Amino acid sequence: MGMFNDAGERWKEYLSLVSGSWPNDDVRHNLGGEVRDRLRHLDLIMRHLRTAIDNVTPDPAELQKVMENFLVQRERFARGELARAEYIERVAPTTIPDPQALRDAYDDISIYTEAFYFCAWRMVEVLRGAGPYSFPGVGKIRASAITIVRNHLIQHPEKVKAELSPRSVHLIIRAGSALQRRGVQGGHRKDGPAPGKQGPRPVFCRSRTTG
Repeated sequence: MGMFNDAGERWKEYLSLVSGSWPNDDVRHNLGGEVRDRLRHLDLIMRHLRTAIDNVTPDPAELQKVMENFLVQRERFARGELARAEYIERVAPTTIPDPQALRDAYDDISIYTEAFYFCAWRMVEVLRGAGPYSFPGVGKIRASAITIVRNHLIQHPEKVKAELSPRSVHLIIRAGSALQRRGVQGGHRKDGPAPGKQGPRPVFCRSRTTG
């Protein structure tokens, strides 16, 4: 079950309650169907994105072993128990990431992230429709982060100032955090706090064993 499955079911229930009063040629029939499809598309994009992220995310158990071995060998080298060449050999990785697999995984992350924000932006635009395009009972959709990411980082990056405002940076960080945790949030709900600072992590992917 995807993270947008519940929203999709609620939206279908909403349409069943309000669409019966619309004329057959009312454009909202098509627009309502587009929102339904967009929610399903967001789930599909997230599944592909998770797979791509998994391919460049270190396995915790493997990473722990690497770090423990490094610390042990560093202590031995510091005590003079290992020659430099032997120390280097002992801490050298036993697996080598496939460069093409890394490039493909990062390309997938870029492609699916763009697709996510384009899809989410279009869905929000439909939900914000006014006049004959409005959906009764749907409140104001607050999605500043989606708009900023779409406009500043994807659609028109060449028009963005060299330095974004602190507010824009904060909203972009929140958008990335929401994407990682549970996806887009709209209506009157708010995202959680901006993620804390974290150091860089070693990069692993599906690899081939040496030797």
